[in-house]
Amino acid sequence: MPETRTALARTLGVSGSSLYYRRKKPERDWSLKIRIEEVLHEHPSYGSRRLALALHLNRKKIQRVMQVFGIHPYRRRRQRKHSRRITAFVPHENLLLAIPFPLLPNLV
Repeated sequence: MPETRTALARTLGVSGSSLYYRRKKPERDWSLKIRIEEVLHEHPSYGSRRLALALHLNRKKIQRVMQVFGIHPYRRRRQRKHSRRITAFVPHENLLLAIPFPLLPNLV
């Protein structure tokens, strides 16, 4: 196992500066997530299009952040009315008992 970052970079075959690189997108995404949640607190049914208009940002960026953090607008769904049919059980009579034996093939 290499001791220094330079030796590690040489072993991996990458530049040494790439070991010090920190991505900026997670920090930006987190701050955008907070802004999205603030707008959704006031307007819970806003989707990505209205959020983009409210925040003056690109809709695709807002869609990506919403997907990363699993943010969904509140959607009120209509309740369907289920009417249950109450039918009394009526047994059907057995018609085969009326015929003692079949008169023709494929009659029954």
